[in-house]
Amino acid sequence: MRHTLRLVAVAGLAAAMVSAAPAPVPPSRLLDEVKVLTASAMDGRAAGTPGNERAARHIAAVLREAGLRPADAAGYARPFAIPARVRLGEGNLLALATLAPRPFALGTDWTPVGGSADGAVGGDLVFVGYGISAPGLGWDEYAGLEVRGRIVLALGGEPRRADPSSPFATAYLAGYGQLREKLRTARAHGARALLFVARPGAEPDRLPPLGAAVGAVDLVAAAVTRATADALLAPAGERLAPLLTRIDATLRPASRPLARARVELAVRLRRDAGTTTNIVAELPGTDPSLAREVVVVGAHYDALGRTGQGSLDA
Repeated sequence: MRHTLRLVAVAGLAAAMVSAAPAPVPPSRLLDEVKVLTASAMDGRAAGTPGNERAARHIAAVLREAGLRPADAAGYARPFAIPARVRLGEGNLLALATLAPRPFALGTDWTPVGGSADGAVGGDLVFVGYGISAPGLGWDEYAGLEVRGRIVLALGGEPRRADPSSPFATAYLAGYGQLREKLRTARAHGARALLFVARPGAEPDRLPPLGAAVGAVDLVAAAVTRATADALLAPAGERLAPLLTRIDATLRPASRPLARARVELAVRLRRDAGTTTNIVAELPGTDPSLAREVVVVGAHYDALGRTGQGSLDA
């Protein structure tokens, strides 16, 4: 489950509160706050990190200065538990289950996805293109395909998203290209596991860090390099680049079962618990008859922390 940090201000509904218009907040004041929260001292504000806690303390101080009070005697901070770190356990394996099984190198050829379920599965491999099922857009790469009990291989992203003729040109906010959505779709169609590969020509061919934000999905999942994907496709006489070209050139799915390609996958992860903080404050109203009514205003203040080398962000 993905935990979203929220800054919550709670105010009693009262007509008297709107009788006096508050002084406008100058844009420069807002920019100052943005600069504080994005400063290097905040270290990217990943949940559970010292930088995130510094941001929480700053937000509480700003609310206090603005006249908002803690919701109760516990103060502004509301700590809660989160999975703070994901590490590799023992027994992770990805292999082609041929007469002479070929295991792939963990950390070089493949890696578990941080949100993966633990488990060991085996099954025939099915290529599902971008792994998207969006019948409302006229696009379903699972249509007519039996993946129940099988392992699916999916590309990152969406087909020709920058092309106005693509059904995904205006649907990017729906999240079809996100790994979490591909995992949910695979699980909904009964797949036993999902293998994810970066799209040739559009994404760097590197494995995501184990702690990358994906969100837990009850499905065994791993990311593979393009060379590993080609090795998995080889028993069926297929290669990744031509399959991608076929999909993008025709804007039609090219999903297919892969004959003689059977995969064994085992994922074992260790998840360390951590703590992060919600900040909660309230501004009481002035009308006693409305004292039990509230307006809730929320915003998240966490971010991704420090990501991979070359990402150019904190």
